[in-house]
Amino acid sequence: MDDPLLKTSEVAKLTFSRNTIDSKLKKGLFPQPDYVDPESKYRYWRLSTINNFFSKKAS
Repeated sequence: MDDPLLKTSEVAKLTFSRNTIDSKLKKGLFPQPDYVDPESKYRYWRLSTINNFFSKKAS
């Protein structure tokens, strides 16, 4: 199964607003990005990272 990197905006579509993600990241309530582009500073998460985070949260 493919496990693509997702941009912050793509993760936001799956979860909640970009500002909420930023706030939760700062508080340690959201998983750290799997990759941060050194030039653009875009943050990316693997789909599996997001799925695992919400699976653990639900259990």
